[in-house]
Amino acid sequence: MLNSSTKALEDLSDEPNENFNELSTRLHLERGLIRHYYHQDELALDEFKKSQRASELVWELTGALGKRTKFQTFDITQLVVLARSGSEASEDSSNIPNNLALNDDTILENIALTNANDQSALKPIDRAILLAFCLNVKNMNPAHGLTKEEMMPFVSRVLQDANNWMIHTMGLLLRSRLEGDKSRTVERSVLQLQAIVDQFKANDDKVAPVSERIDHIFSILLPPIWNLEVTSRNQSHLGNENVVTCKNEEGIIKELGERLVSLGVVRSALEIFLRLEMWEDAISCYQVLQESQEAEILVLRLLKERPYETKLTCILGDIRKDPTLYEKAWEDSKHRNARAMRSLGAHYFKKEQFQKSVECYANALKINPLFENSWFIMGCAAMHIEDWETAMQAFSRVVSLDTDAKWRGLE
Repeated sequence: MLNSSTKALEDLSDEPNENFNELSTRLHLERGLIRHYYHQDELALDEFKKSQRASELVWELTGALGKRTKFQTFDITQLVVLARSGSEASEDSSNIPNNLALNDDTILENIALTNANDQSALKPIDRAILLAFCLNVKNMNPAHGLTKEEMMPFVSRVLQDANNWMIHTMGLLLRSRLEGDKSRTVERSVLQLQAIVDQFKANDDKVAPVSERIDHIFSILLPPIWNLEVTSRNQSHLGNENVVTCKNEEGIIKELGERLVSLGVVRSALEIFLRLEMWEDAISCYQVLQESQEAEILVLRLLKERPYETKLTCILGDIRKDPTLYEKAWEDSKHRNARAMRSLGAHYFKKEQFQKSVECYANALKINPLFENSWFIMGCAAMHIEDWETAMQAFSRVVSLDTDAKWRGLE
């Protein structure tokens, strides 16, 4: 497909004009997003640069004097993206998603730059290109706070002077993700995510015209919120006739539920997980809420529908604290369910039956060796029975899997 699109573009390049430049910009951008999807980051970056040249977008990630907090008395260097479109931004929209205010007593809504007049309005396609470069920063750097700090200037620039509903929604979603782990911004992060979800429930005419919402649909990687379907269910199915389910596990509603759990808003998250039929997450919420009976009823009902799903048997073992259920799950899976052995190993460790604990964790790690916590517990259990060779191997794997400084003493 990529080769065919390249040949088609070459056939049209004999007489380049404004329409050709727009087509070339979108084509290279979409090709880059395809490369991004398949983790071909260097090739994706090359396509994004070609899209930038075709659009005549000029941008720079640099430092500029400004203030970040309300109480700063002097300007200091701030990391910003300075960008300018090759032509005037002609598109405009009155239907822009609600950009929630931060309302913090210290941090400004936006960085107050000393020379803010240099930032003119960008064309929608140029905003999409900046978002693509932002995603490329994420892919080509480790999951670290500095990476998020480098991504935020791209998002902040895109959110200035919004002129397209779809691209602005994507910018708000990225900002919500970047702000999710900071104490001063986490509240807006969750509320903004809720606002994004809610806008898709509104009447289409009140949100934005269809023509505007699909204009740049292939130029960004907005998760398929619209890929929600309302299906008819039996009354016995959680007692609801109409249950909203999400076909794509990476949908924004699922993301909202996980964000609520991280903030301790477990009851609201439970409602979301039940609606999306994310049973394991819903059961975890029941357990956090100390509603073990409700969790057990749900698991038993699911086991009637799927009696050979050993993961559910393990969850039932967690609820009842019954190790025989872990053994049953291990046998039913024909010794392929690592989760059953991890749970059984943890049970024996708590009972101080360290030899059995080591054996269970060893079985689990043969199937899936990427659980550093399992290696650590197995190492501790091995130390208790003075099996120093096993303990040394286990702790070595912990250090190799997690290079955090907290494990340096085990090297």
